[in-house]
Amino acid sequence: MSASARAASLACAPLLRSRNICTLPLSPNLAFSPVPFLRASLPAPTSTTFRARIHAAESPHLLSQSGRGAIVDRVLLRGSALSPRVPPAAEGLRGICGTSPRLATSAAAGAARRGSHPLKAVMAQAGNGGSGEQGEASGERNVAPFGAWESPIGADMASGASLRFGGAMVDSEGRLVWAEGRPTEKGRVVVVREGTRGATPLDISPPSMNVRSRVHEYGGGAFLVAPSPPPATSDATSAGCGVEGDLLIFSNGSDQRLYSLQLTSSGPDAAEASHPKPLTPVVEPPGTLRFADGRLDMRRRRVICVQEDHRPPSETAAPSESSGSGGTEEHGGHGEPSNMIVAVSLDGDGPEGPLMLASGADFYASPRVSPDGTQLAWVEWSHPHMPWERSRVMVGTFGDSGLLSSVQCVAGADDSILEAPMEPLWSQEDDLYFLSDRFSGFWSLHRWNPASATVEVVAEMPKQDGAELMVEVGGPLWVFGNASYGFIPDSPHHVAAICQVKGQSQLAIINTLTRSFTLTPPSDPPLTQMSHLVAGKDRLFVCAGGPSTPLSFYELKPSPDMASLHVLLPPIRASTAIDTASLTPFLSSPQWIEFPTTTPGQENTHSVPPRTAHALFYPPKNGNFRGPDGSLPPLLLKCHGGPTGCLDSALRLPLQFWTSRGFAVVDVNYGGSTGYGREYRERLHGQWGVVDVDDACSCVEYLVRSGLVDGSKVAIDGSSAGGFTTLSALTFRSVFRAGCSLYGIGDLEALALMMHKFEKHYTDTLVAPYSTPEGKQLYQDRSPIKHVDKLACPLLLLQGLKDQVVSPDQARAMDAAVKAKGLPVAIVEFPDEDHGFRNADNIKAALEMEHEFFCRVLLNLPLPPSKRRLTIANFDEDT
Repeated sequence: MSASARAASLACAPLLRSRNICTLPLSPNLAFSPVPFLRASLPAPTSTTFRARIHAAESPHLLSQSGRGAIVDRVLLRGSALSPRVPPAAEGLRGICGTSPRLATSAAAGAARRGSHPLKAVMAQAGNGGSGEQGEASGERNVAPFGAWESPIGADMASGASLRFGGAMVDSEGRLVWAEGRPTEKGRVVVVREGTRGATPLDISPPSMNVRSRVHEYGGGAFLVAPSPPPATSDATSAGCGVEGDLLIFSNGSDQRLYSLQLTSSGPDAAEASHPKPLTPVVEPPGTLRFADGRLDMRRRRVICVQEDHRPPSETAAPSESSGSGGTEEHGGHGEPSNMIVAVSLDGDGPEGPLMLASGADFYASPRVSPDGTQLAWVEWSHPHMPWERSRVMVGTFGDSGLLSSVQCVAGADDSILEAPMEPLWSQEDDLYFLSDRFSGFWSLHRWNPASATVEVVAEMPKQDGAELMVEVGGPLWVFGNASYGFIPDSPHHVAAICQVKGQSQLAIINTLTRSFTLTPPSDPPLTQMSHLVAGKDRLFVCAGGPSTPLSFYELKPSPDMASLHVLLPPIRASTAIDTASLTPFLSSPQWIEFPTTTPGQENTHSVPPRTAHALFYPPKNGNFRGPDGSLPPLLLKCHGGPTGCLDSALRLPLQFWTSRGFAVVDVNYGGSTGYGREYRERLHGQWGVVDVDDACSCVEYLVRSGLVDGSKVAIDGSSAGGFTTLSALTFRSVFRAGCSLYGIGDLEALALMMHKFEKHYTDTLVAPYSTPEGKQLYQDRSPIKHVDKLACPLLLLQGLKDQVVSPDQARAMDAAVKAKGLPVAIVEFPDEDHGFRNADNIKAALEMEHEFFCRVLLNLPLPPSKRRLTIANFDEDT
């Protein structure tokens, strides 16, 4: 056997954790003699917190490649006995880390029928058939261990190239205006306007400002653009805005004040561009008075928006008049901020600040002024509910004073009807529409009939093969400014909508007269992830992406018969300027999978077949490399955040970073995810840390049983709530061999005691009310930090120090506990990051170090000390 072949095979060995005897899946032509156990005893734990130094420069490749074999500087095999023969399928997948018997049995069964599984075709197309099946696409590819392939999709490309699109609106001339976060500008959010006749889009927010709201901590709805209203006086300049052009009104990230900026057809007014006009007062400390989700009240020259007041009660102005349906006793200065709907004058507020229009509930969203200016609709909800659990749509009438009267609840008032209405929108005929999941459990379009004071479903669900197709319009209200549907210009009785069909986005046209619901044919290339559907002045837009297409803003053109919506090319703005077509040989094409769940109590005895969960599987793909014959790729399972959320099916270069290096990746929509209706969403009620974890494990078992991945080399990562699932899976299950938590939750008790207002009672639903002795015990039982004794694999922790949602103390406590146990662990802290990484340098560093971590501790791919960026406690690969 050649030295290069021996090195390549040894590099695939998994990390030794606690067992001294192991077997590895080897190619039939390889045989080894027993190797003595080489690992020394673990070093004594220290109290020092390990942090990695962040380097801005591109780090070198983890491995250099030459010809058909990997050049490995040093190989160290940890183990005491390697069988000199090819192990049976189950034994070969057991690995050093001790795959569970069920997983090993599943692997053996999968090995017996690898050629028949439908996903094998996906693997073959990628050139990674496994068991010698490299597929027609493999050609003369270099052979190298999975995980060690060189790829043109570097961390620089994956981290800094993708813009983060926020809300979108249409200006008075029919041009799209949107917000985009720029990683290369340390995450600064800029408002951008579509160029005229295909010209380059133009930045219209001041270059010195970051357009971002902090209401509910997650923000959104940080800007609006609208026609300039008539001046308050005969002097057009005295009001600070003229009658021509549009106004840009936005929240500034640093002080959270609202500002206005006059726009012209060529861009911001030159005199105001560097000095936008403040509309809200100065408060101390800065950022304690926050605003979001505004709309212009043209008739009264004011912005109506959501306000969140973090000032002490003594500094909060008492309302002169308010409306609402009542919140909890904790509302308004009793230990948490107060929320309300206010009116902010375009001429600047006096010392008393904005005028309160609605208060009394704990939360508000989506204030929308009717086209005739006489009414206001909004969404409100109160503790202990989240907005997707129970909410109300309210309507009030403006009086002569500009305050609201005759406030009534349109939807959500009847406690016997379980619903979470959202996204109110007025038609040009002043009819009020909104989304609700009443009765069906799926969000769909509804209309309020003021004459009869009733709510009606606008259209019935579409049918497929004679059966009703479960379609959901909209998603959870995590951020302000969601736009899931809009009226098609010049066709007032037709609504364009974004639907979720089994986790994938699809456009639909709803006829409000005939009550028909038509799913439009898929586009080419397919677009499966959509948001921000907005309309105005003869034009319709959507933000969309697909497996081979990055998120981009497109114009939509309805067909003459209103049967379909055509996506016009090229896009107005793509989230990346990289020519992704040139990367086609390195881009993995995913496959949607539906797999059986195995959670006790999760099986549905009233339905056939049993309950299933959903995921998107990405096989490894690289035009220059393939894995060794007889080997299977490692798997990285990704857990989305929320947990009331869903995976993103658009082209993501950070994910392709992994697949182009030889990892298989699976993104899981575990029970509790959105896009499948209320029943699926509520699978997580009382079961957070159980259903999500078991669904993740079931997904791995499904892929191993199908012969698609190596069950001894399975890693998991997730951010925020996905980080909790990651830590729980590593602690309470034996399926995963290593993991990475990005600002994840390790201590549910600490989370419950320190949670910000928006999510203060979220865990009451997901786990149990913490106020009861039984609930408190359940929080302790499900907190990974309380059960580190059960953790038996390496862990990487990535944490922003400005995080206001998950305290950095959580990551530090987890690091100290794992380190004290003697397990390999590393922590990386980012001083300038919040909840979610926005700085390109930090995103790049996090991606590089996660890859380095898994290569070293999961795949045993050695890295010379001079090329290591990550300090891993309790791990010495040079012994």
